[in-house]
Amino acid sequence: MQACAISTDRLREYQDPDSGDRLEPDGRNAAYVLAQIGADEMADLVEVLSKVVPGVTGVRSTRRGTKRTILFEKLVHGDRKIEFEALQMSEGTLRLFGVLVALFQPQRPSVLTIEEPEAGLHFAAAQAMVETFQDVSDDVQLVFTTHDPDLIDVTDAHDVRVVREVDGASVVAALAPHTLRTIHEELIAPGELLRRGALYAQDQPVAAAS
Repeated sequence: MQACAISTDRLREYQDPDSGDRLEPDGRNAAYVLAQIGADEMADLVEVLSKVVPGVTGVRSTRRGTKRTILFEKLVHGDRKIEFEALQMSEGTLRLFGVLVALFQPQRPSVLTIEEPEAGLHFAAAQAMVETFQDVSDDVQLVFTTHDPDLIDVTDAHDVRVVREVDGASVVAALAPHTLRTIHEELIAPGELLRRGALYAQDQPVAAAS
């Protein structure tokens, strides 16, 4: 099992030597992991990234002295290719890139947890990210935490879990049957239920929800 909380500041830094077999939780060795990703996985990574960041045609790891950094290749004015270092890229682009590296790293864990992967992303980027989660879910079980109603709306309701505190402990449970029924009948979206404090878990009394 691996837990990730990607730090974009770490992605912007020139990174110390590393084997690149497994991504560090904050992404501090992403440049080395990127260098180890296979051609097919790299193509998938770039495809998702290009959906979110118009003009991106590639990404690669390159040396800077004894360290490595990440270069993003973009088309400018339609036909001119320019490379940008990670420190020149936006917060949202880097966060999505870090999540994708976690998904396509050479030694994928059987369970991968990602903390608030949508931070800094606009809706289209978050949607593309969730679609990628679904594509790789046959190879790795993914668990991500979020408070974003829009992200919940593009996630299958059967995959949503409610986390709440009960007697000082965190309790995780699937959605209540009546909540699932309301969603499936398209009476209200799960994100709106979250906004109203009405995204109920199994065995959770309706009157007790806040």
